[in-house]
Amino acid sequence: MPATLVAAPESASAEAEGAPVTPVKEAVVTVRERLERHRRYLIGHETRTRILTVDPILRSLGWPVDDPSRVLLEHRDNGSRLDYVLLDPEGSPLAVVEAKRVDQDHSDRLRGRVSGYAVALGVPFAALANGARWEAWQIVAGVSSRRTHFVGKNISSGDLDDIATNLVRLRRESLGTRMRCGTAPAAVDPSPT
Repeated sequence: MPATLVAAPESASAEAEGAPVTPVKEAVVTVRERLERHRRYLIGHETRTRILTVDPILRSLGWPVDDPSRVLLEHRDNGSRLDYVLLDPEGSPLAVVEAKRVDQDHSDRLRGRVSGYAVALGVPFAALANGARWEAWQIVAGVSSRRTHFVGKNISSGDLDDIATNLVRLRRESLGTRMRCGTAPAAVDPSPT
């Protein structure tokens, strides 16, 4: 049975970190509309899910998926194919993002596989998204733990401000700051909200 995670403190809000949430909120609204309108089109198709739902969120977070100096797509490493590798300003891998079909639930096995990709690549952050559900966690000492989750939201419903504030922790600047400061992000409850 999955462990319950501690909710992120309100003081850790994106606005307090100086991160703009407006573009993220706008992207969430767009993705919600697409999920509602095109769900049948998305079911069973990872590529469609990525293009219509994951890419817009990543772009709103400052990750231009069409710029290989900032985001590597379909990156192959040690026999694994990573959907997205997010790069730091020096061009070094910073995070992996695994995208799944909109109808594929996040399981502990899948989380473990994504963590394994991050550990194998030597990156400090891993994320999992199926268009509607986003999760991210920090890899500490080569291991992931439920206590290191810092994003966990179902963006298809719920309060836009809360969702955007949670997702904005995946901004390039936010991840880079966490790395330089050596601080672990606040944990969140990964259950759908």
